[in-house]
Amino acid sequence: GYVGTLHNQSHYVIVINAHDVELPQIQESDALSHDGAILKCQTLLTKQREDRKNMMMAYKDEMEKKQMSGRIIVKEGTPGETIVKYARDEDVDIIIIGCGTNKGRSTMEYVTQHANCPVTRVPPKQAIQKDGALSNLVKQTITGI
Repeated sequence: GYVGTLHNQSHYVIVINAHDVELPQIQESDALSHDGAILKCQTLLTKQREDRKNMMMAYKDEMEKKQMSGRIIVKEGTPGETIVKYARDEDVDIIIIGCGTNKGRSTMEYVTQHANCPVTRVPPKQAIQKDGALSNLVKQTITGI
């Protein structure tokens, strides 16, 4: 991955988790109770934010363990647009983006088409491990050899 092949101690790494806010389906019985619907939304949003916070803490711990300087950012919004805007605003040199799910692939495609800096796309780990040729291609792309 990035840390083993491309990272240099002088790099400043920004890990960004951009996500859509997922609101729950409101049942007719909940809709009758305005307070019940609001409480259901607040509970779900609190859980989503807590889950993302825990995931980002794991990334932070990994960065500290590898002695990487940088920061962790969590943004709510359409992922592709949010990543591209952040990269422009912060004058990012390169975006390295994974593509593991259908939704992730559409985000990756959006970022690739709209970013104003180079974008390195990383396929899912399973695809790299199953396909030796793909594994070599990924190594060449990441290391530039």
